[in-house]
Amino acid sequence: MVNARLLPFLLVTTLVACSQGVKKKEPPVLPPGFDVQSIEKFKLTEDLDEISGIYYDTVGPRIMAENDEEGRLYSVDPATGKITGHSSFHDGGDFEDLTWDGRYWYVLRSNGNLFRVSGAFTDSINKVQIKLHLPGYNNFEALFFEPADKKAYLICKQCDADSGKLISVYAFNTVTSTFDSGPVIRMKPNRAMLPAGTDTTEIIKPSAAAVHPITGELYIMCSVNRLLIVADRNWTWKKVYALNKEWFKQPEGMSFAPNGDLYVSNEARSGTPNILRIRWKGL
Repeated sequence: MVNARLLPFLLVTTLVACSQGVKKKEPPVLPPGFDVQSIEKFKLTEDLDEISGIYYDTVGPRIMAENDEEGRLYSVDPATGKITGHSSFHDGGDFEDLTWDGRYWYVLRSNGNLFRVSGAFTDSINKVQIKLHLPGYNNFEALFFEPADKKAYLICKQCDADSGKLISVYAFNTVTSTFDSGPVIRMKPNRAMLPAGTDTTEIIKPSAAAVHPITGELYIMCSVNRLLIVADRNWTWKKVYALNKEWFKQPEGMSFAPNGDLYVSNEARSGTPNILRIRWKGL
């Protein structure tokens, strides 16, 4: 028989032991201004197992998303992660990212071609394919729109012309519906800035990009090595962050809300796809 006087002590000891057995996720290290202590995670359905691009749309509001292998746009509730609609614009293909210029949706195919989509979620959806026409092997995953010059920027993940040493960026003028001739810039990765433990045998492979609406900085995410690069508007690197795999198991999409909240999508990777919301609390 247990001494009644020992019961409170035994109860506390048991609770402490149980709490120590539960492993809490370490908060990620991100640029200053984000509330990394209260990250929200929204689990998605298997329809978005290979979610590869997202865009925060203030209409709704909603998160627009697309699946890597389907020519389909999805509307996702940013407060719950639930799919509220979908709209097919193509039979299928390797689609990687999307953005919005205020009039059209632009969906990036891995070869650099853009699909300009209008009338999404209506019976009169329409798409026009605009080809980049680059020689050799080219793989793109990152796309963002710059309102200041009305251009959509495509960042190479792996392009033959870069030889694994540079990162070419191409621009599409949404006013003239033409690509600029040649890359607008070829970034040279600053390997000295890479966090300790980074596999330096792997080349830098951007998988998503977005402009912070408050600081104006360019965020470039790399699913390979789980890196977040923060650059200025001249494409000069300022800081590189290592993203922990507990939160970022396969980060493929990224977008900001106007108030600075950061949304990141993770593919399923033998689990469940999700979208993370990381609130901006200010500098």
